[in-house]
Amino acid sequence: MKHSNIIIFLLAVILGGTSTSVWAQDFSKSDKVFEWFQADEADSIYALFSAPVKAQLQVAQLKGMYNMLTLQAGTLQSADSWTEQEVQGLKVHDRVLRFSNTPLTLRLAYLPTGELAGLFFLPVEEPATSANEPEDTTTENFTLVNDQFQLPATFQRPFVKKNAMVRFYS
Repeated sequence: MKHSNIIIFLLAVILGGTSTSVWAQDFSKSDKVFEWFQADEADSIYALFSAPVKAQLQVAQLKGMYNMLTLQAGTLQSADSWTEQEVQGLKVHDRVLRFSNTPLTLRLAYLPTGELAGLFFLPVEEPATSANEPEDTTTENFTLVNDQFQLPATFQRPFVKKNAMVRFYS
């Protein structure tokens, strides 16, 4: 290793301090959150949230969310690998979950302290192909309502072309 590379590495360790270990690409916490979400262990997930999120969210609002999700999206078929990016100072972990009815992206956002700042389910942004071009689908926005929470949702389905008969009268 060159002398300048060693100095840069040492500066990064000194200036970064403990944040280098917090920001290391480690998905074990995200794996645990996903397991807890599936097992409906809302208390465990709630404990990871930051204080501002806890002030606006109750444990009861997390209860049963996975069951509600599977009622809409179908059964979980597979889960892709986690990806990581940094967005506005947050460490963001994304994982595409492929359900029987629709794929969704699970997004977990972490503060530099390691606390959970957000848990989101987003539509998967896949490149358009001839099978799923916008003109071949219809999209409807709606709100999924439960006794405890409301979730905005988008329903996308293939556009069904039907044969039509046109009659002309003279």
